[in-house]
This record gives sequence, structure tokens and C-alpha cells, in this order.
Amino acid sequence: MDSQSIQQFVVSKLSELKNLPADHIDVNTSVFQLGLDSSGALELVGYLEDYLGTILDPAIFWEFPEINRLADHLAETLSL
Repeated sequence: MDSQSIQQFVVSKLSELKNLPADHIDVNTSVFQLGLDSSGALELVGYLEDYLGTILDPAIFWEFPEINRLADHLAETLSL
């Protein structure tokens, strides 16, 4: 799984969760600045786990709050 695909998936799901147009979501901005709260972050982690086929630490958005950093981290971690 590459970083760009993960970014697109997260943007798509965040767009659905927050009712924001996907083209208004800056991947360099913290998901929390975009209005995601802790329950939304947990929901998004669940979507990511299904998409990636792996279990993720629920705190991953606090460690990597920007979509681009999260996607890079996941792509690198999953390729090992």
C-alpha cells in the first residue's frame, strides 16, 4: 500500500465523517484542526484497519495528526 492511496482513503473518510468537501481537506493540517474529535478518530482508525487489513493503535492520530505524515508512516510500516 502506498502513501498516496492511504492519503486518498483518509481524506475520503474524513470528508464523510465531517461532511466536508474532500478538496477542502489539506493533508498537511492536523485532523483535529479539521474538526475531528476523539470518537471520530476512533471511528477513522476502524475504517483504516479494515482498509489496510491490520490492527492499529487507536492513538495513532495523536502521534501522526497530519494526514500526509500518517500516510507516510503507515506505508513505511506496512512495507516492512
